This record gives sequence, structure tokens and C-alpha cells, in this order.
Amino acid sequence: MNDEIVVKSEELWKRYGIPASDNPIKWTKRFGKALIHKPLGISDNAQWNKNDGGIWALQNLSFEIRRGEAFGVIGRNGSGKSTLLKILALTSQPTFGKVTVNGRIFSMIELTAGMHMELTGRENVRLLAAIMGFSPLWVSRKMPEIEDFCELGDWLNRPVWQYSSGMITRLGFSVAVNMDADILLIDEVLGVGDLTFQAKSLMRMDTLLKSEVTIVFVSHSLAQIRRLCNRTMLLDRGRIVAQGETEDVLDKYYSLGTEEVLEKRRNIGALNESAGELSIIDIILINENGQATDKIRQTEKITIRVQIHVEKEISTSFGISMTIKSVDSVNVASMEKDNNGISLNPGDYWFDFIPDFLPLSPGIYTFKCIIAKPLFRMASVDNMTFFTVLSRESRHVLNPSSAFFEMIRLLRPFTRWRLEFHQIL
Repeated sequence: MNDEIVVKSEELWKRYGIPASDNPIKWTKRFGKALIHKPLGISDNAQWNKNDGGIWALQNLSFEIRRGEAFGVIGRNGSGKSTLLKILALTSQPTFGKVTVNGRIFSMIELTAGMHMELTGRENVRLLAAIMGFSPLWVSRKMPEIEDFCELGDWLNRPVWQYSSGMITRLGFSVAVNMDADILLIDEVLGVGDLTFQAKSLMRMDTLLKSEVTIVFVSHSLAQIRRLCNRTMLLDRGRIVAQGETEDVLDKYYSLGTEEVLEKRRNIGALNESAGELSIIDIILINENGQATDKIRQTEKITIRVQIHVEKEISTSFGISMTIKSVDSVNVASMEKDNNGISLNPGDYWFDFIPDFLPLSPGIYTFKCIIAKPLFRMASVDNMTFFTVLSRESRHVLNPSSAFFEMIRLLRPFTRWRLEFHQIL
């Protein structure tokens, strides 16, 4: 990567929808005056009333992307990511502001963009190349590389309407990475191909970056963003919330996600059940400094503290199950312990689960806890407490890669736990 700026956005605004007005002629005159007498810029935003009926998809975006850089764009649905890519691809014009692009662009914003469904895959390669301004001779020279990369075999001679979405992805991406473009705009397409093709595509993009091709990558796959992008921008409701080093921006995204999840939790509430003998009052996450928290770093030592209230004496044995789930309800770690014959008198107690090592990848997680006798559930809670795992603070120590953490998370490895009971006096 060098210091040459190939993409520059200056105070970029984009609005969808024509403002409603009881007097269309008056509105037309007002908008025309703004265009004639003022340069396009955010100052023109004053000409619009927020209640006029349109929607601001992008609001005051300023950023720069350098040659040979992999620049990630993340954010929730509706944050303006795809709108931004369309403007960078020059297929949509900003309402206000300015975008400067230096270099040949190839965009993969929609899988079927530029393709003709009745043409064969091979014919579509020639069509896409012609749209980009490449000669038939160039296509003939590049066709073997495209065939080899997409691995579609005889399917290249069949109409594209017979393709699955994954096959269209293979074809479109194979053209894109062999098109000799200076800037690639990629929107989520790697999420459609199979895992083998995704890995192959990421390795190919590594090669392109070494040859100083610039990549602007929009994705909901934070693992792919972390794997590919050295800088990332976070959008929320059309505005830039953060931009900079990818790990720092991802941490901000996780924090935003936690706030959103907590808000939904307050509206919906956790599932909390009790058969009357005891009840689970709270689950608290404690960091390695002994402080209650809802954010921890990868590999940080933690304690999971469960507070319970016992209604009447419990002298029989019972088991305690603790599960950590991802925000999409995938169980990623679990343990079970019994009370080791400890009798519990009526009152309030807390007990700690202390894992020796808990390899969680960055993301949002929650707890599920069940206390039960044989064939009888005494109490249970689900989604009572949410917490965020951030990336490790140090960028200079040797870290297991995010792929390593993802693999461990999916394998759900055995982790030793200690269980300690304490009565609250």
C-alpha cells in the first residue's frame, strides 16, 4: 500500500425520495436556486426540511482510501453501506458533496448486475469485459484464468438462468478478480459461495492487494473483515460512527450491538422460571480485576457469578448447568456441576463458575443457567445477561488469529471449571 489517494469522499450526502410539498412549483424553484447559486455541499442541506418526506441514506461522509488498501465498510442493515458503494461505482449520484475516484473500477454490488440471464456463462464473461471496455483479444487471453478460477466446467456453456446463486457468484467474482481493475467494490458476495470458494477468494484478494489493487469490502461477516481489511469504517443510520484500524472499529461495532441487544432485552425481558424452592436472581460477569462488567477482552480471566434466593431448606443433591451462547443462540461453551452435598438453608447465595480458559472470539454473548434435581427443574434463566468480547488490547503480542478463535468456538472445547458457593449474610 502506498500513500496515493484513489478514493476520496468529501461531505457526502445522499437522499432518497422527493420531498412532499403542497406547492410543487415553489419546491422546484427552491431546489433549482440551490443548484444554481451554491456549490454542492452540506450547506445545501439547510434547503431541506427534515419533514419534507425524503430519507437521508448518507449524511456528511468524509474519508480517504489509499492505493493497495483493503478498506472495510460495516454497519447494521439500513446503515447506508450499499448506497455508498453505488456512489463509488458511479452508478448513483450524491445529493450533495463530492466523490473522487482515480482508477478503473469493477463493482460486485449485485450478483446479476451486468449479466444477461439468457446468455451462457462464457458469453457473459465477454459481455462484462465489453462493458468494462476490454477488447475481444483481452478476453481470449484471460478466459483460461477465469475458467480455472470459477471451476464451473461445462456449466460455462449453459445459460446463466440455470445457475444457482453460488454459481453466479463464482462467475462474477472470477471475472472481477481477473479484470485488471484498479479498484474492486465488493458487497457481501463472499457470503453466498461455499466455504472452499470463500477461502480461495480471500487468498486471491491477498494477491491483488500485493499488486496494489484497492479493495472496498462491505460485509456482515466480521471474521472476513478482520481477515482482509487493514482499515474499516462503521456506518450507522447513514453517518460515520468510527473509522480507523479494523480492530478498533470492530470493538466499537460490538459495543453498539450490545447496546441494541440490551435495549431489546429491556423491552422483551429474560426468560426466568422457578418451581418455588429457589430462584435465580442475577448473573454477573466479573473481570480479572474483580469488577462487574459487560465487556471483556479475548482470553481474559473471568468469573461468572450467579445469585440465587432459596425459599426453603434444600438438603438433596442438585445439578447446576451453565451455558454461554452467542447472540444468535449458538451454544459455544457449557459446563455442569453438582452441589457436592452442600445443604442450603433459606436465604440468599451466590456461586461462581471460574473457567481456566475460555477461548471466545470477539462478539456478543449471553448466559443460560439451569438448576435441577433428577427429573425436576427447580429454576432456569435464559438471556438474563449479555456481554461483549473485544479483541485483545495489545496489537504487538503474538495472538492466535481470529480464524483460530472461530474454529475453537465452533468445536466447543472442554474447559475446566471451578464452582464455589457463598452465602450472602
